[in-house]
Amino acid sequence: MRTSAVEVEAGAPSEPRALPRVRGPRYYGWTVLAACSSALFGAVALSNPVLGAFVEPLEEGFGWSRTELSIGLTAGMFGSAATAPLVGMLLDRHGGRWVMASAALVMCVVLLLLATMQTLWQFTALYAIGRMVQGSAVRSATYVVASNWFVRRRPLANGVVSTAERVGQGTLPLALSFLIAGAGWRAGWFALSVAVLVFSVIPIVWWVRRRPEDHGLLPDGDPSSGAVSHDLESDLTLREAVRTPGYWSLASALVLFTLAGAVVNFHTIPLLQEQGLSLSEAAGAVTAFSVAGIAGGLLAGPVALRVTSRRAFAGALAMQAVAVLLLGNAAMPLEASGAALLYGLPFGAAIPLGNTVVADLFGRRALGTIRGSIEPAQLPMMALGPLAVSVWFDASGSYGGPVIFVAVAFALAALALLAVRPPASGER
Repeated sequence: MRTSAVEVEAGAPSEPRALPRVRGPRYYGWTVLAACSSALFGAVALSNPVLGAFVEPLEEGFGWSRTELSIGLTAGMFGSAATAPLVGMLLDRHGGRWVMASAALVMCVVLLLLATMQTLWQFTALYAIGRMVQGSAVRSATYVVASNWFVRRRPLANGVVSTAERVGQGTLPLALSFLIAGAGWRAGWFALSVAVLVFSVIPIVWWVRRRPEDHGLLPDGDPSSGAVSHDLESDLTLREAVRTPGYWSLASALVLFTLAGAVVNFHTIPLLQEQGLSLSEAAGAVTAFSVAGIAGGLLAGPVALRVTSRRAFAGALAMQAVAVLLLGNAAMPLEASGAALLYGLPFGAAIPLGNTVVADLFGRRALGTIRGSIEPAQLPMMALGPLAVSVWFDASGSYGGPVIFVAVAFALAALALLAVRPPASGER
């Protein structure tokens, strides 16, 4: 006999667990969403923009090159890719609370040790460990947890989480730059350790829970008699998902999106400088698409509710393909800013939509496992894409070819999504 949504599955408790008492919205999922958003805000401490604030102080203090500093980052990305399948299985079995909290605590310790480091190998090893757990067990996990508590409102929920990360990337590096200038880089690492403890570890432990069904609730706060079915047993396992053509089309789209997006993030400033813009003008364009990305993340939910997350994601990728071509031909500051805004809006929407579409197609029962099975191919593109384009530019002396390549990658990702045939259970 099929198990209903409010009945427990294998590994879940036999009776609904009590939830912490909180003030505010009646549905506890909103509290989980706030905790996930806070956790991702804190996890920005080990992101590229924050690392950038330490580059010059470490170069001046130790004489390390930027290539040497990037080794830990690259190793951490590949570590995230390697551990993602295991983390996904742990999320499905035990939920995000202790998986995420343990990873965030490791981040705290890593950041604290970075404040006392003396050698390059210490920096490389510590940063690689921190970036590994940040990518696979905090950043990706927040979207899995949010997707488990929301179905109809999933695009909105993931948009909120994505916005929290954007806000962190916009505020932490700026605050850190003032702290480093006044108290030194060691104080900067220490402050980040405290920030992760406050914004990530504590909210995760106190408020994050696995699924609403464990507590006698339904996703979105729906009543038991609601018209929308949330039957976990109708969702696909990883073995069932990989047998569908849609899984491979979706995986291809996510890999191409990550590859193209990483190239744009890394190469936009040098691209615009090659086209005659000053450093400040090029940086202004990057700021423009970062701000637009926040708006895009918030708009992703309402759009996806109208056309499904898969179609909204495909539309965002198509817009990015056009915007990249415009960026590649922007010779004036106004042109660059306009193209950046056109790029940033769909890029900000694409991040939460990419994390939503997996759950919408295959359900929540094995969401962490399915998502984790794609990330070993997806995450390395964050390092390999920018590196490949760097080599291409050094060999050709022009960004003309790489710009077309990136636009084609975005377009192919959009087509791959449109080619996805939802499983028999349909898009949720």
